[in-house]
Amino acid sequence: MPPKFARALGKDYHNNRRWLLEEDDLDIENDADGNITRHDTTRPEKTSVRKEVDEAVDVMRKNIGKVLDRGGKLDDLEDKSDELMRGAYAFQRDSRKLTRQLWWKRTKARIIFGLIALGIIVVIIRKLICNIIVYASRFMIDKCDVIIISD
Repeated sequence: MPPKFARALGKDYHNNRRWLLEEDDLDIENDADGNITRHDTTRPEKTSVRKEVDEAVDVMRKNIGKVLDRGGKLDDLEDKSDELMRGAYAFQRDSRKLTRQLWWKRTKARIIFGLIALGIIVVIIRKLICNIIVYASRFMIDKCDVIIISD
């Protein structure tokens, strides 16, 4: 759909547009006889339109350049974020591995301390049992001696 001002001009829109944007500075006129004459004059409205078009083209080129720069920056940012994500995954994996290693190390230390404590308890109980047996055996011997002597 053509722009609103083109709808107002109707069929002459494309001809007028072409005439305003022509590269040469020729003025085309139709005579009463139907002959076309060209005059080499520069119209001020054509010059102003050309300047506006050139300015618009310059602005569009700058905008396209900015868009391309922005796209490059976005690509760099995406690459950096991917690298950061890979680093975060590696950190998470390594931290889990280290956590497991430290857990096993603590567990082994607890088992070793538990076995040492159990050994100490066994030695103490054995010593107590031996002392009780020795004491009881002395007591029995003493009673036996008393019984034997009294007979």
